[in-house]
Amino acid sequence: MRRLFAASLCLACSAALARAADADGVVYSDDFATLRSGWGTADGVQSVADNKLLLNPKPDTIYASLYTDRSFADADIRVKVSQTKGDLASPFGLAFWGVDYSNYYVARIRSNGVCWVGRKMGGKWLSPVYSEEKPAVRKGLGETNELRVVTRGRLATVYVNGQQIAEFRGYPPTEPGKIGVYAESGPEQITWAASELTVRELPAQPAARSASDESLLVADDFTSYDPAWGNPDKFWKAASGRMTVTLDPQLNSRALYSGSFFSDVDARVKVSQSQGDLNQPAGLIFWAVDTGNYAVFMMQSDGTLFVGRRADKKWTLNSLSGGKDFKQGLGRAHELRVVTNGNKAKLYCDGREIATYTGFPPEGGGRVGLHAESGEHPATWAYSAFEVRKP
Repeated sequence: MRRLFAASLCLACSAALARAADADGVVYSDDFATLRSGWGTADGVQSVADNKLLLNPKPDTIYASLYTDRSFADADIRVKVSQTKGDLASPFGLAFWGVDYSNYYVARIRSNGVCWVGRKMGGKWLSPVYSEEKPAVRKGLGETNELRVVTRGRLATVYVNGQQIAEFRGYPPTEPGKIGVYAESGPEQITWAASELTVRELPAQPAARSASDESLLVADDFTSYDPAWGNPDKFWKAASGRMTVTLDPQLNSRALYSGSFFSDVDARVKVSQSQGDLNQPAGLIFWAVDTGNYAVFMMQSDGTLFVGRRADKKWTLNSLSGGKDFKQGLGRAHELRVVTNGNKAKLYCDGREIATYTGFPPEGGGRVGLHAESGEHPATWAYSAFEVRKP
């Protein structure tokens, strides 16, 4: 259940408390002695008691509360949390980079030790950092954990009990963003308690991009693995400027970038094959809803080009002319490029326009990604120079 409320500026803090906060570098702190106006009102789910903010969402409910009295730019945000009731798989979250209840990030923690980062964008969810059990978490009901998020420009770093558990590049709002709290219940009602919330604003960083580069939405040089590609596994690895995927025979695999949804894009990547059958494809995914529903522009090392759609895990493929004109064989790198405009996608290979494809872009934008397949023998594909721009 989403909560929408607005509040006037809270004037309850004394000048003495404000001066103490400034001396410590803290620009906002909350001991939850009372429920400040920026959190809205006690509504049966949100309340305060014993200097704690209590969240008690009903079963099968998502609850978020954004603090509306102040916004923050680069910041160090900390809160102590403890679950006192319910299923250990039901998370608490610290929200940041918030615009409204349809657009914010949330660092989540479960009492079973699992942590991850979600992004709500246009009302739909993404996972820029996928879920993984972390030894830093103190497990079990009644255990207290400190959750901390530090944001600098597009970089966000998440800590649990002083140990870094994730770092990623995100999409902060153009103006200072809101912080908040989040809780999610399963089949049974839960209770999370938050205390000792502090926010320290950090010095502004120099702009990372020039005005001439404002069209760039994503660029990955694959020097390391971005968690927005999902948890690394035995197939997909990033290092030394390449994302590589090695597949056992008769497999197909894909990696979707889960940092953002995109509407019209100019996406491109270089693709090469180092082992495997020449008649197996790899390519650039666009208009992706999930791993079972997307469009893809693919090449084979024998010179064949395809465009296709995977819908409910079933394929519709169209062979394209023009690929036989390119150099063929293992070790040859080719740039695949897709430029979308509404339901049209222009397809390019090595700078040459190949075809225009009419398809089904998802409402509210889709994801981009990488696709690979193997035949009778193991296959290894490599991707480099991946970027997504505004067309």
